[in-house]
Amino acid sequence: MDLRKSFSRGDHLVWLTGSALGTSLLMILGLLVVILTNGLGIFWPSPIEQVTLKDGTVFAGEPVQRQAIPNPGQPDHLQKHRFQLKVGNRDLYGFDFKWIDEADVQQRERPSGVYLVERSEYGPLVGTPVRVLESEKEVASGAAAAAALPPLVEKAERDRRVLKGIEKDEIGAVNYAIERIRLERRRLDYQERTGGKDVSAERKKLDEKEVADKARYAEIEEKLAKQMETAAATRIVFRAADGQEKELRALDIYRAYPANDLSWAGRAAVYASRLWGFLSDEPREANTAGGIFPAIFGTGMMVVLMRLGLDVSYSLVVGAACGRRLDSFVLGKFAIGR
Repeated sequence: MDLRKSFSRGDHLVWLTGSALGTSLLMILGLLVVILTNGLGIFWPSPIEQVTLKDGTVFAGEPVQRQAIPNPGQPDHLQKHRFQLKVGNRDLYGFDFKWIDEADVQQRERPSGVYLVERSEYGPLVGTPVRVLESEKEVASGAAAAAALPPLVEKAERDRRVLKGIEKDEIGAVNYAIERIRLERRRLDYQERTGGKDVSAERKKLDEKEVADKARYAEIEEKLAKQMETAAATRIVFRAADGQEKELRALDIYRAYPANDLSWAGRAAVYASRLWGFLSDEPREANTAGGIFPAIFGTGMMVVLMRLGLDVSYSLVVGAACGRRLDSFVLGKFAIGR
């Protein structure tokens, strides 16, 4: 009898849905653990290995993985191994990763002074800083170039903030004002067509304001160009493992560190910086570098707005069901005007 009452009340469905909910939560938690376990290690700075092959070719990069070489039907099947290096320097080599057979290696080492440089394009650069140029003048070389690199990276960060402020705030404000003038002209056109009102005086004022705004826009553009020229004057020359040299503007460098010379505390600092940048920066290089802050912000706003919409909808429905005026119910529900 109790079992029949339990089924009639739907208790078994309550247990079923509760179990399904618990299972779903455990699956989501497990997925998050897998993502965090595999993802958070990406930000830890790895050492850089320099590999010299028997034919004299030299590569340097971060070791990624090692695997057995398949050769089905042969005695050496899965007996030999190869490893993968993240060599970077895509603009120099044309590739980011390199598979190397261990049988072809003559020497593997972790040299001091090799930097991993995170830059604005072409992925990371692996090399040694050899010269610092100011315009066309060499201001540092050798060890002095490496010592000058950290303050130059910090200055580049400040310069990027200044340039972004000019582009987004100052130029953005002028563009907004010009767009308002365009919309105001359309409003005057409508008034002139429908009411026959004389709007020549208003048009003249808009024309004068547009001329002033465009002059202001030209001034800001000139200011931006001068700031960009000043910020881009400093350049650093890096030498790759194979001897090729690459010149980078300091403005394009986001992070640079000597991968093989870092202490544990230094690696932890780089890790924290990378993780914070991933959470707080905007994406760059076609979403292959930088951060995901816009996605986080957009997702958060979507959740908040959806929740607010559900609350308002529920309040309106309940207020209508109770026979109350919707405006007074909403005002009382959300304490608007109090």
